[in-house]
Amino acid sequence: MHRSDLRLIPAVVLLATLIAAMFLGCTETPTEAEYNNPLDPGGPFGGDPFSLQANLSGNAVFLTWTGLNLGDLAGYRVERRSGNETVFIEIVELGPAFTVYQDSTYAPNAANSYRVLALNAAGNSNATSAITPATIVAPALVDLGGYETSATRLVDILVRASIGESVEVDDDPDFASASVFPLDEVGVASFSWDLGTAAANGEKKYIHTRVFTAGVPSPSRIDSLTVDFSPVLIFVGNPATLASRTTPLAISGGGMTRMRFAVDRAGLEAEPWLDAADSFDGWELTAAADSQLVFGEFDGEFGFTFVDSAWAAPDSLVGLTLILNGGSESVIGDSLPVYINAVATQFRAAQSEDALAVTPWEPYDGPSDFVHDGCGSALEKTVYAQVRNDWFTSAPLSGTVIWQPDEVLGATFTGPESVTAGAAVTLSGTAVQGTCNSTVDMVNVDVGDGWVAASGTLAWSLAWTAPTEAGEVEIQVQVVAGADVSLIQTFHIVVVAP
Repeated sequence: MHRSDLRLIPAVVLLATLIAAMFLGCTETPTEAEYNNPLDPGGPFGGDPFSLQANLSGNAVFLTWTGLNLGDLAGYRVERRSGNETVFIEIVELGPAFTVYQDSTYAPNAANSYRVLALNAAGNSNATSAITPATIVAPALVDLGGYETSATRLVDILVRASIGESVEVDDDPDFASASVFPLDEVGVASFSWDLGTAAANGEKKYIHTRVFTAGVPSPSRIDSLTVDFSPVLIFVGNPATLASRTTPLAISGGGMTRMRFAVDRAGLEAEPWLDAADSFDGWELTAAADSQLVFGEFDGEFGFTFVDSAWAAPDSLVGLTLILNGGSESVIGDSLPVYINAVATQFRAAQSEDALAVTPWEPYDGPSDFVHDGCGSALEKTVYAQVRNDWFTSAPLSGTVIWQPDEVLGATFTGPESVTAGAAVTLSGTAVQGTCNSTVDMVNVDVGDGWVAASGTLAWSLAWTAPTEAGEVEIQVQVVAGADVSLIQTFHIVVVAP
C-alpha cells in the first residue's frame, strides 16, 4: 500500500463512527454553556451583575450592590436622578472594595433613582448597573444646625422639600397634635420649635416631620436632640490664682432662667434666686488665705436645675521676679517701667527699703512707671518694689539700672590724628560737663608718661612732642568736676616716619 493511502485510514474510521452515532442516537446529554462574562445579556445575570438595591434607612438612602470581578476594575461611580430629572448626576466615586454607600443628599420628598458604574483606571465606565429607584420616597431634609444636643427648649429648625405645600411637626410619631408650617416657593420652611420639659440631662427629645402635597403626606422623618443643660461656672478669665476677693464670676451655657450662689452645695437652698446672666459681680471670697469654692445653682428652661462650682486659690506672691526697664541694663529718661510677675492688686516702689516702707500703695495690673531721683544720686539706680493682693504681701524685691542722662561727664579729642615722628604738636579737645556734675575743674591727659593737667577746661590743649619712631600712641583723658571724676577715655595718634 502506498504511504499516502495510510494517512487516510483514521479519517475514514472517524467518518464511519459519526455515521453510526447518527443511526444509534445520542446517548449523553451535552453540558450547558458556561458564561464567563458577567456582562453578557444572555447570561444568568441578564447583563447586570450589580444587583443594586436602594432602600430608605433612617434619614438616608442606603445603597448596596455586588462587587464585580473585572480585571481592569479601579472603582465605582454612584449616580442619582431625582424627581423629574432626566439626567443622572454623580454623587460619589468609591474604590473597588466598596459595595455600600449611604446617600444623605437625596432630593427630599421626591422619587430618587440610582445607578452604579464600574470604572477602569482611566475613569471610563465598562459596566453600568440597571436603574434602581429607592423603595420609598425619601422624606424631607431637616436641619438642626448641626447640633446633637441642646441646652435650650426653643430650637431653630429648617426643613427642605423638593415638592409639597407644608410640613407637619410633632413630638408624637402619630402627629396627634402636630403644628403646620408652610413651605416657601423653593420648598423651605424655617421655624422655632419647643422641645418641652425634661427630667434630667441625657433625655432624648424627638422631632417628627412629614410634608403634605395636595393633602397627601410624605413618609415621616424622625430626628432627635439630647438635653444637655450644664452651665459652667468659673472666675472671669479662669485664672490659676486670684488677686481680689471680689473677682467676678462668669457663667457660660444657654437655657438658664435664674441662678444663685453659696459657699457650699447645702447652702444653695437658702439663697435667693437671681435673674440669669453671663456674669455675677456680687460674690466676695473670704479673707481666709486658703483655697475655697463657690457653688452656683442654675434653673433651666427644661424644668430641672444644674449645680457647678468654681475653685479659687489666692496667689501667695512667692517666687516673684522684678524686671526694670524691660530688662535693659540702662535707662535714658527720668522714669523706668517696673514690672513684677505677680497676681496682685497693688504696687509700690522706692529707691531704698526705708522709703519703700512709707510709700503709698497704688493700683497694679502690669508694668508701672517709676520716676527715679535723677541727679539726686549716682548714675547707678537701685529700685525696691513690692506688691500685694487681698490675701498676701510680697517681700521687697530690688533691681539696678544705669541712668544715662542727656550729657555724661567726659571728654572729646579733636586732634591731630597723625603726626611726624619727633614733631612738636598741640593735642586738643573739649570737656563735657554732664547733666548732674559741677563745673569742670580740670582735664588730665596721659600720653604714656603719667597724668598731666591740660590747659583750659571746656576747651583743653596740651603741648606734646611726638616720639622719634613711627608707631601708634595711646592718649588717655579724664575730666574732674568737683567730687566727680569721669571714666577714662582713650584716643590714638598715628606717628609716621619723616
